[in-house]
Amino acid sequence: MHMLLEIGRVLIDGGALVLTTPNIASFASVARLLRASGHPQICSKYANPERELADLEVPHVREYTPQELREATNAAGFEIASLITEEIANYNPEIWVGEFLRRNGYPSNLRGEQTYCVARKKVGATINRYPDFLYER
Repeated sequence: MHMLLEIGRVLIDGGALVLTTPNIASFASVARLLRASGHPQICSKYANPERELADLEVPHVREYTPQELREATNAAGFEIASLITEEIANYNPEIWVGEFLRRNGYPSNLRGEQTYCVARKKVGATINRYPDFLYER
């Protein structure tokens, strides 16, 4: 939320935000949960401390579902223009999970590993710094 609010602070009214993030609701993440074979986050590994400090990357602390990304973006005063997901190239898409979800009445849309969001800063939008889905009350 801090990042989204800061972008909203410096962006002109009507300005565009382009955001990408891993999708915790992807077919790959769901497959890992169902198999109990690994962490569901696509980017969950910590950096190797033996590497050069300049080469260290911080993993995503929390990955979001597309709906959570929509809610966070709206709470920060943006209006979604486009929100899609896509498979990561050369990544196992776990297609069987889609059929499993459909057969059991669960949605199978927006299940790519990467989420892409384009949103515009709304003039006079109400800001919710602590949306309920993200913060305890």
